[in-house]
Amino acid sequence: LARRFQITSPQVFFIATYSSNRMISPATINILRSESFDQRVMKALTLYLNSTLTLFQLLSLFVETRGAWVRFDKDVWAGVYVPDLEALANNPRALEEASRAFDRVVRASETLQPLYERVSSGSEVQREIDEVAIKMLGMPWGNEALNTLYGTIKSELDALQRILEESQKERKSKKAEESEDEEESSETIQTSLNKWINK
Repeated sequence: LARRFQITSPQVFFIATYSSNRMISPATINILRSESFDQRVMKALTLYLNSTLTLFQLLSLFVETRGAWVRFDKDVWAGVYVPDLEALANNPRALEEASRAFDRVVRASETLQPLYERVSSGSEVQREIDEVAIKMLGMPWGNEALNTLYGTIKSELDALQRILEESQKERKSKKAEESEDEEESSETIQTSLNKWINK
């Protein structure tokens, strides 16, 4: 589970990934382990956690570090509403549909758009992820509700990106001012030293 990253980055494709191998958790991710469910259930959960429904929840809970740089700590992920995994494990039809969707997303990963672009445009792949997620929750949502959600998320992500860009401009401006101050200070010291040597 992604922890700290720039959510609008063109290098961010997923906020949750699945691996059958054991992993060591760096500072940028959280690890979720489960001995209770098989791989199909965990793949279905991974698919759901990459849905716009999950992203919407995370954006209402997250810790903002600097604009689009966000931090999804464990307590943030813990607040995300997810499908009933036991019920999902006992629903072969829903599980099979989620598994097929997961496999299609994996096959498309080489040409996949970044997360920000997928959500902003309501891409075909993202829409498939979201439609499966909606079914897993049993929500009576259609395309109109999804389109509204995409527009809402896009507005929020665009606002976070603007904040990030403005903060970067401010930092560059401060660095430039500090650099000028250092140069002026250096020149003053040098002039003073020259006068002292000439005496």
